[in-house]
Amino acid sequence: MAQTKQNVQLQLPDPPLSAGPEVLQWWRQVKFALEQVIPSLISNVNEHVDGRFVRLRMELLSSEPVEIQNGDVVFADGSNFNPGSGAGLYERKAGAWVKL
Repeated sequence: MAQTKQNVQLQLPDPPLSAGPEVLQWWRQVKFALEQVIPSLISNVNEHVDGRFVRLRMELLSSEPVEIQNGDVVFADGSNFNPGSGAGLYERKAGAWVKL
């Protein structure tokens, strides 16, 4: 059965005003909050059927991402963001975009 999308809300505690033991407690609260929402975020992006990954939806990009790393995969529109061979999926390899 495919999962349905749901709204996910992340509420983080305010950071401490000074360094000290409060920072560790704050970080534990942030980590706990993230652990609660990450499964929902993943299910909103990926669809699973009987525990198997069946689809990933990607946003069509009209400009190159700001932070790029080798291994990134993007869906370029081919006009405003044309990494080299028109619209399509590209992977960042050795500092260059390679069409998949």
